Amino acid sequence: MRKDLNNLIDSMEEKEINASEYKEEVKILKEEIKKLNFTISEQKNLIREQGNKIQKSEKIDIPGDIQILNDMIISQRQDLKKKEKDIEILEQIIEELKKELNKSKISGEKDFKNEELINAKKLIVQLTDENETYRLDNEKLKNKIQNLESKTFKKLEFGTTESFSENQVVHADQFNEIIGKNNKLKKNLDTANITINNLIEEVKNYLKDISNQDKEIREKNIKISALTEKFESAKRRNIELQKNVEDFSNSPNLPNEKYEDYELKLQESEKIVRNLKDENERLNNLILELKNNKPSLEYNVIANQCAPKYYQSMLFMRLFSSLEKYKKELIIDSLIQDLLNSQNLDMKRFIIDILSEMKEERKVRETLIEMINSENWLIKLHLVKALSKFEAKEIKEPLKQLLNDPDLDVREAVQKVLKKISE
Repeated sequence: MRKDLNNLIDSMEEKEINASEYKEEVKILKEEIKKLNFTISEQKNLIREQGNKIQKSEKIDIPGDIQILNDMIISQRQDLKKKEKDIEILEQIIEELKKELNKSKISGEKDFKNEELINAKKLIVQLTDENETYRLDNEKLKNKIQNLESKTFKKLEFGTTESFSENQVVHADQFNEIIGKNNKLKKNLDTANITINNLIEEVKNYLKDISNQDKEIREKNIKISALTEKFESAKRRNIELQKNVEDFSNSPNLPNEKYEDYELKLQESEKIVRNLKDENERLNNLILELKNNKPSLEYNVIANQCAPKYYQSMLFMRLFSSLEKYKKELIIDSLIQDLLNSQNLDMKRFIIDILSEMKEERKVRETLIEMINSENWLIKLHLVKALSKFEAKEIKEPLKQLLNDPDLDVREAVQKVLKKISE
């Protein structure tokens, strides 16, 4: 009986150790939340950068062909101004020649040379023709400049509007996509925070229940020890009194006074014996009741210990199924690295149990098969149970390697799995 109670106490102490490990796992989850918060801040910075790019994109540069047309217009304007100045100079020369010709006619100078007059007339005709040519060229160039300015303005206006619209649409789509991802990530993070807080509260409640049950067990153990000691003492006293009764019965020749004393002692002894028997029966019933309560306490402790781990696995798979494909791959790679590099056996077993739920992932199956020759028998046992969830044709040959494993539990587990997939 004491051995069973001591085993129960040892079991409770192990559960307290496991509870401390759960606290450590909760601490790890909080670290993951910090990492997610950091990722969200990076997304916000990216959104700010995209906004700055959108503002900068509003300042649209003039296209190269429009700039060339603008330069041509400026050059032609300069040429026109230069020709207009030449025309003005020629007109002044013509006016001066006309004035001189009129003066020569009025004065009636007869000594004016006919040759000079003829040359002057030729020059006037030539300059007049050139002036008319320049005037026509000037009109053509002005019309051409107006057409170029109109086309350039339309092209510049159309190019600016089109470029701005395209850039605005592209950046707006990118901005909306980033906002959508950020909101989705924030929503997932809020859900994870709420679930983790609930888990922390559940773990605290379970630890409190375990502590109360442990205290109750210790109190009952103390009570059992006291009752057992009392029972043994009463038993020894009963034997002693029975011996005195036997001695008295074997001595009939004692004096009357001594006989009366022995008779009184006998009556007292019989009364004590009856009381001791009643107490003995009561103690036996109490011990039996405590023994019957022992399985219930053990069941509660085991249930309290398993519940947080179950909820953690369920929570993880729910969050995992809601992620996008590339995020799932990142998480799988992270779990595989932790499985290969971690020295904590409990963590390895927990990761194996999680990976066993990802039956569609080829890299998960290959990683579990590669670890099948692990030195730790408990890890191999978990690997066998995990691989049993995959397709039979993919795990049959690797499992056959463990049929000759030194550990009996591993061999039996492999035999059961192979028998099941062969049916």
